[in-house]
Amino acid sequence: MIGPDWLMYKEGFFVTLVGMDIPGFTLIHLNEVDSTNTWVARRFDELDHHSLVYADVQLRGKGRGTRGWDSLIRGNLYMSLLVKDPSAVASRHAANFTQLIAVCARRAAAGFGADVGIKWPNDLFAGEGKIGGILSEARHGGAGLRGIIIGTGFNLTGAPRLAEDAAYPAVSLAELAEAVRVPSAESFLKSLIAEYTGLYPAFVARGFEAIADEYRGALRFADRPLYTEADDFEAEHHFEAISDSGELLLRRSSDGAPVRIIAGDVRWKP
Repeated sequence: MIGPDWLMYKEGFFVTLVGMDIPGFTLIHLNEVDSTNTWVARRFDELDHHSLVYADVQLRGKGRGTRGWDSLIRGNLYMSLLVKDPSAVASRHAANFTQLIAVCARRAAAGFGADVGIKWPNDLFAGEGKIGGILSEARHGGAGLRGIIIGTGFNLTGAPRLAEDAAYPAVSLAELAEAVRVPSAESFLKSLIAEYTGLYPAFVARGFEAIADEYRGALRFADRPLYTEADDFEAEHHFEAISDSGELLLRRSSDGAPVRIIAGDVRWKP
């Protein structure tokens, strides 16, 4: 539990947000942090289920694998949600939480006028550019999975700098059409969590099935040749379907062999 001695910490000042209470969540604001996911991981035992941490700036934001996520632009969303509910983390649906958050972020963006799609499994795109991403980290103990930390980054006011070998460009809401309203990070976070709250009970009960139709309908780039991390992005594949458990089903172009992707990156080539 968070007590009075948590009011100040060397990585920043944090408070339960006044005027932005969300029932069932403990909200923590950090001015500056290395990574919200790392911060939550260090305090996993002290934090409650549905603790929600967001920062103005991340100095070492995390991306997939060893990649970073440039998080120095103020006004963008950098947040981590801790899930410790035994009924959620002990279920076979725990691996689909990033897909749930992708659907919630897409809905939140739509509320501000943006058309955002999903690249399997959990990247968010506006047009040809990446506008957000989601990263989950499991915490295990002697009895198995103890919790999941789900980090989300969403470009609201500016697009981050990318490495020269980045697979696709970055975009932000601020660069989109005039009809798109650019919310504060707090407003976008509140909209995202409102969508999450509405979907959470059905998701815990039914898993990916609860979001399957919407997720499949939001999928982008399925009409293009795809390349997988499993074979160093060399072999060409074509999209077949998203399985009932959220896996990516492909067919290898060279021999027609079916390929099932449970986790990992998938790309297309320009």
